Amino acid sequence: MSASVTTDQHAAALGAAADPGAPAPRGARLGHLAALSRYGVLLTFALVFVGFAIAIPDVFLTGRNMSNIINSAAVPALLAVGLTVPLVIGDFDLSVGSGASLGGALTVVLMASHGWSPVAAVAAALVVAAAVGALNGTIVAVLGASSFIITLAMGSVLTGVEFLLTKQQTIVVGIPQGFTDVGTASVGGVQVPVLITLGVAVVLATVLGQTPFGRYVRAAGANRTAAELLGLPVRRLRVGALMVSAVCAGLAGVFIVSVAGNSFPNAGASQLLPAFAAAFLGSTLLPSRQFSLLGAWASAWLLEMVATGLVELNLDAWTIDVFNGLVLIVAIVAALHGRRSAR
Repeated sequence: MSASVTTDQHAAALGAAADPGAPAPRGARLGHLAALSRYGVLLTFALVFVGFAIAIPDVFLTGRNMSNIINSAAVPALLAVGLTVPLVIGDFDLSVGSGASLGGALTVVLMASHGWSPVAAVAAALVVAAAVGALNGTIVAVLGASSFIITLAMGSVLTGVEFLLTKQQTIVVGIPQGFTDVGTASVGGVQVPVLITLGVAVVLATVLGQTPFGRYVRAAGANRTAAELLGLPVRRLRVGALMVSAVCAGLAGVFIVSVAGNSFPNAGASQLLPAFAAAFLGSTLLPSRQFSLLGAWASAWLLEMVATGLVELNLDAWTIDVFNGLVLIVAIVAALHGRRSAR
């Protein structure tokens, strides 16, 4: 078998060399398409970077601008990393934007209105986030409901709870200076939330790639029925995945209010689409088209680079929403195409 395949390949190569005008073999054409599908995303962002550098070099290429891009992407990157975990196992979490809003608002309310220390307030917000994730996971995995519908509905619930806590007011007074100092502190121009986000991404990537939990999650994502037949705790894995996503969302909300120095209504809502776009875009960076935590983390920065460049070109704000939506559509189509080609 292997000898005949090798002979055929040599024959095709010799035929192409003898007749330069002949069409490339089907395998070669598919190889070109696969390479384009794999590297097209990175090539596109490289061209966009060059375009911005040429169009607005005095603004875009400055160290201050690069630092702003890195720092601004911390929240969508953390959300993308968190929601990638349930995506690996086949579940969606559409509540992460509202979860971030509630996490930040609860932290501020506990500090400003109840005198809690920053550490205690942040801990409480993360515990609440974990409880939300556990509730999502229980309804989805144990009761068999759709993760898409349940987390969408949960997002509405969390928004209502946030409005109840804050009375839809922006809270500025009563936030400890130490809390905001941590959010704006930087190392070499890189803010602390960025470093924490990178740490979370590395830890979760290690867990998914190097531990039994991660292998079980990927096995359940590849074939849930087969994983159950093998005795894997699929329900608990799904609950755990949604808890990870919710905790990351709560922490992202803490970052939002810490950097801004205040809590404003629905602060995390605008981060949902960029986070999903980054998660799906990250999956296109791998030949297998599998969801990747570090790919999602990197993609969030690429998307922030484009968003910043569009703003600096003085384009209207709606162009960023259009771009993020188109990126999500293209990323999903590319991922589906890649998986079909790999079969």
